[in-house]
Amino acid sequence: MLSLSKTVVALAVAALVATMPVSADANQLRPGTYEFNLKRSNARISVSGTLGTVRAALPVSRGTLEVSGDGRIRDADAVLNTRALRTRNSTAERQLKGRNGFDTANHPRVRFDATGIDHNGDLLTVTGNLTVKQVTRPITLSGRIVRSNRRRVVAELEGTIDRMAFGVTAGRPFYGPTATVKMRMVASLPRGR
Repeated sequence: MLSLSKTVVALAVAALVATMPVSADANQLRPGTYEFNLKRSNARISVSGTLGTVRAALPVSRGTLEVSGDGRIRDADAVLNTRALRTRNSTAERQLKGRNGFDTANHPRVRFDATGIDHNGDLLTVTGNLTVKQVTRPITLSGRIVRSNRRRVVAELEGTIDRMAFGVTAGRPFYGPTATVKMRMVASLPRGR
């Protein structure tokens, strides 16, 4: 008899909860301009070839995400610091910073500006313009939101570019023309907004 009354109570609670209005997702992002955490956000670029794979990390010097009233990411931009580029190979690092690489003496920044974002659940497809050495080309990055709460979002995106189209020819012919770009964005809505 006791287990029957527990079952009835559980069913009654379930029925009551089912008729209550569903509130907005507790993890839905709040609308506003989210700023990148510069210590936790970065871009990683890798190029493969006959000598292996060269990987470089570029820190973010500035970046924002715009979240609309429905909790979806609608715009993004980022600026990467080429002078702070790092690899595990000093020769590759020198070449990537040199004239045939990012030419950091004359072009200290790489810029990304989103032109469209498809935000479907945790999945993201971001199209935009990438500017390297004053050359702007389209890029598409795909990925997902790794975690989020109402004031913070962590997303990881990946895409490929033809590095030669940007004038980044360092390492040719030993390394291929295609570079993989991986971006990790950690952004928060500033307090008071």
